[in-house]
Amino acid sequence: MQPGQRPTGVTILAVLEFIVGIIALLGGLGALVGSAALGFAGRGMLSGVFGIFGGVALIFGILALIVGWGMWTGREWAWIVGIVLAVLGLVSGVVQLAFFNASAILQILIDLLILYYLTRPHVKAFFKGGKQQMPSSKPPSPPPTST
Repeated sequence: MQPGQRPTGVTILAVLEFIVGIIALLGGLGALVGSAALGFAGRGMLSGVFGIFGGVALIFGILALIVGWGMWTGREWAWIVGIVLAVLGLVSGVVQLAFFNASAILQILIDLLILYYLTRPHVKAFFKGGKQQMPSSKPPSPPPTST
C-alpha cells in the first residue's frame, strides 16, 4: 500500500457511516413529515414526540455523514471518533449481555473487530497523514569509519 492510500477496511467503515447517515436522514425526514401529519390530525402530543425523534435522527444522520467523510479523507479526529464509538458500542453490548440479550454477542464481536482494525499500524498511519514507522527495505548503511 502506498503512503497516504486509504486502507480497504477504512473505505468500508466510511461507506457504512455514509449509509447510516443517509438512513438516519431519511428516517428523520419521515418522522418530521409524520409529525406534521399528526399535528394536522389533532394529535399534538404524538406529533411532538415524532418531531423530537425526527430532529434527533437528522442530527445523528448529519454527524454520521461528517464522520464518514472524515474517515474517507483520513482525518485524525475521525479515527478518534471511530475508537470512541467502538468502545461505547462495546460497553453497550456488555450491558445488554448482562440483561440476557444474546444478540449483543454479535455487537461485541463487531466492536472488538473495529477496535482491533483501527489500532493496526497502517490504519493509524493513514489517519496520522501517512507518517508510518515502517522498516526500510534498504539495508542499513555501515557506520562511518574513523581514520
